[in-house]
Amino acid sequence: MTKNNTARIRFLPALALFFILGAVLRFYLFPSQILLDDEWHSQMWVIGRSPFEVLTQFNPVDNSSLPLNLYDLALYHTVGWSEFIIRLPVILAGLLSLLILPLLARRIVPERAALIFAGLLAISPVLIFYSRFARAYSFVVLGGYSAVLLLYLWQTTGRRRYAVGYIIAGAVAVYAHMGALEHIK
Repeated sequence: MTKNNTARIRFLPALALFFILGAVLRFYLFPSQILLDDEWHSQMWVIGRSPFEVLTQFNPVDNSSLPLNLYDLALYHTVGWSEFIIRLPVILAGLLSLLILPLLARRIVPERAALIFAGLLAISPVLIFYSRFARAYSFVVLGGYSAVLLLYLWQTTGRRRYAVGYIIAGAVAVYAHMGALEHIK
């Protein structure tokens, strides 16, 4: 077994442990959490609107995520709303960040640094909060950081797949939270 294969074997179990740690912290006391404050913007926005209106209109005052609005509209007309099911997409985005971002970072930095990054992602209080809050912030983290890492990989390798990934990740980050565009000037 080569040194590279040995490192790869050690990296994946360590990443899995950080993923489990991050998942436990994100789900700790989760069933007792209720929707608060800005988490209601999306539900209030979709009531009485068509899917076309939800996808194409943006409310700059009580802004919410266009994809989450469409998701909430689908829930409203099918299975209904519950705290868990409303937060499901942001939980999944937060969990995906624990896997995708360290795997991308591993292509840029040494594996040890990528594992430290994975550990910091797992225990970050802000990222844990974003994964539990029914707003698009965990999508912005996943899409935004992925876009930055993919841009670097594209610029250093010239591979087209990284360029495509950069475009998709950047579009996800922007489309998920168009209110963030207000800060770009």
